[in-house]
Amino acid sequence: MIEGETLSPGAPADPAAAGKYTRILDAALSLFRRYGVRRTSIDDVAQEAGVAKGTVYLYFDSKETLFFEVAERLFGEVWAAMNAAEAAKGSLPQRLTLLLDAKVGCIKRMLADSPHASELMDETRTTLTRPAFEALNKGFQDMLVATIAAAEAEGAIDLKRAKLTRADLAETLVAAAHGAVHTGSMEASAFRRRLERHVALLIAGLAPR
Repeated sequence: MIEGETLSPGAPADPAAAGKYTRILDAALSLFRRYGVRRTSIDDVAQEAGVAKGTVYLYFDSKETLFFEVAERLFGEVWAAMNAAEAAKGSLPQRLTLLLDAKVGCIKRMLADSPHASELMDETRTTLTRPAFEALNKGFQDMLVATIAAAEAEGAIDLKRAKLTRADLAETLVAAAHGAVHTGSMEASAFRRRLERHVALLIAGLAPR
């Protein structure tokens, strides 16, 4: 998450209530991935969670709010991965790979086994979750550009010679990450190895003379 920002009140403080809240979220995520958001009803979620329909409405006033909460949980996982990647040590290709995987790889893995991945992404872009999704994208872009700027300041790359801006390189790296999604396994370590090769090739062409 962005520091100081919350998307919702989150789980209740009472342990029993928090347990039901978590079961409902788990059930909703499972159903959304299996059947999509549009085909999933509050009744379905209640049955999957093993609670009464009224219990679901104690925590979520609509299916849209429930989807918002599910998305918040997933966004939180991506933010945590991005923050860890930004703080990681290693070579420039390794750092960039971790950051790209934290966003592109993480989201792809979350939806990899869902036949409704495109619908879930559409819902994310058009419902209550849109501002949070846009904030996630902006945070990722800022981290990527900051990593590139630090590498430039260290003399690891020369963007001026290549007539590229930091935003140009960031866009190219993201395109490479999306390309790597379609060229092999999405298992985390396999994807990172494949992605690091792409990143290393790009960075090698920007080495100072």
